Order: sequence, then C-alpha cells, then structure tokens
Amino acid sequence: NLVEGRHPIGEAAGNRVDVVIDDAKAELSDAVVQRASTAQASASTANLGAASLQLAFPDGPVEVSGKGIAAALTDAVVHGPADAELLQLGNASLTGGVFSLQERMAAAEKVVIAKGKAATWIDAQGAFNWLSLLRREAAPEPSSSEPASSAAWRLALKSVEVDEFGVDFADRRKTPAAAF
Repeated sequence: NLVEGRHPIGEAAGNRVDVVIDDAKAELSDAVVQRASTAQASASTANLGAASLQLAFPDGPVEVSGKGIAAALTDAVVHGPADAELLQLGNASLTGGVFSLQERMAAAEKVVIAKGKAATWIDAQGAFNWLSLLRREAAPEPSSSEPASSAAWRLALKSVEVDEFGVDFADRRKTPAAAF
C-alpha cells in the first residue's frame, strides 16, 4: 500500500523522485551472505518489515528512511576469517525501529537475543577478532566533487533482553592462551 494515493512509482518534483511504501515486508529462508565466495553469515529465516519506508532521489545523495521497523532472525551463524564461527543466534528480534540515512541515525525500542553464543579473542598481534568483520577491501578514493561525510552515526536502543546467551573469550597473546 502506498501513502495517501501517491502514484505507485512515486512522486516527482523537478529532478527529485520520492517513493513511499507502507507495510513493507520481506522474508528470506535459508539466507546466506557471502564475501569473496566465502559464507560470512547464514540464517534459517530472516524477516524484515517496516510500517513506512521512504526512498528519495534528489539531485544530491539518495535519502533512505524508515519507521516502525521490525526484524527477526532464527538459527543465525556469523563466520570470521578461516571459517571461525564467531556468533550463533537461536533467535534475535528488533522492534520499534527507525532509520535515516541522511541523518545518520538508527534507533529501536527493543532488541531480544536468545539461545546463542559468541566467540571472542585477542589474537597474537593484539587485534580483537570481531574487527576482521569490519575490514573492507581497498575502495577507490572518492572524487573531490563528492563530500566525505564525517558525521558520526547515532544509535539508540531503549531496551535489550538477553536470555540463554554465552560469551567465550581467549587472550592469544600468550601461550597457552588465557580463556574465560
């Protein structure tokens, strides 16, 4: 359903096009995220919904925002380098989410994590293993006409519930590794 009888493709004003989608829903089964032909993450089911999504294509950068965002994962696994299993989630959900790419803001009323385990360690060089997930391949330098955004993202969670979740930690800077 689209907002207030707007045209299904959106609304155009000058060079700007706005697309508004109400009650957006997506469901994936046996989802896999790959990076360089290696599975990084998988989930038995993944659901994403939003009460309202807006995409705007102005003359400048694309604007994306959403309200009433909800997401759920079941039987999810995240892998790191050398196929190390970093995270197992039986169930995870997010409700009451809002998001704005232009404002660099994301918030949620509630996050629930249940039946899972995280594996963390500091390697022999002193690096935290989860940082490997954030490393990117070398990207081309942005052109000088494109302003680099230096504003920090604002993230907010009103409530977090964790049930039956464990964390393993090892300090591999010494042999044998100290494990907790």
